[in-house]
Amino acid sequence: MTHQGVSPLILVHGGHENLDAGFTEAEKAGALVVPTRNHRVHNGVDWAARNTVAALIDAARIGRDLDATHIVLMDPDLVWTRKVSWPGVLSVDRCPNDLTTGLAKKLATEAGLKLGANADTTWGSRVPYVVPIEQAETIGWAWWHFMDRFAEHEFHWSDQMRAWSLALAALDLAPNRVTLTQTNWRPEARVTSALIHYAYPNSHFAKGWYAEPGDGSPWDPPRLPVASVQGWVHREIVRAAAFYEQLEEVAA
Repeated sequence: MTHQGVSPLILVHGGHENLDAGFTEAEKAGALVVPTRNHRVHNGVDWAARNTVAALIDAARIGRDLDATHIVLMDPDLVWTRKVSWPGVLSVDRCPNDLTTGLAKKLATEAGLKLGANADTTWGSRVPYVVPIEQAETIGWAWWHFMDRFAEHEFHWSDQMRAWSLALAALDLAPNRVTLTQTNWRPEARVTSALIHYAYPNSHFAKGWYAEPGDGSPWDPPRLPVASVQGWVHREIVRAAAFYEQLEEVAA
């Protein structure tokens, strides 16, 4: 909201009752929080990423009612460094996930897909995914199909991105490829992108440090210079802590 000036849509899967207090605070801040079904278990396989696909399909239906033109599918561990001008067409962020080997190649062959027909089916992609509203449900159902094909085998969490790319290939869609995001793989690196994805644990900060109650406070992680990737993540965490503290004071 700070950088884009729009209210985020937060879909809570299986959260029809007893929503966590954090979602209430997000609503107070202007987010649209919508409880929806939990789809993570299918044929006895528990894969949380199935809810990511469900989010795209649900967002398409909600977005049409709101006259939205496109959906930007995000991970919760993305922070902004500046405002983003989203492309007006189907777009993905570049990601070196090779699809020409292993299980992805096997599933593509079985589906009759020719890998390498476009850049996305060679190297894959990662969020943010910018999806025009009129394409979102069709892509979502194809994505779900390939997710479930991966789930029939021993899969890796990153196969959700490979399933996305195979879905686009099956639909003969070649997305616009952009570079909006950098990760915290090199935490001391200089900030160069509009978005930072703090996906990886490092000696300075890891989301997993705060997975259980009593693990300490995530609101005061170790500091690095603000110009660095991890320094920017630290700054945004501290700003978020102050924001929610202010909300609690207003509510009181």
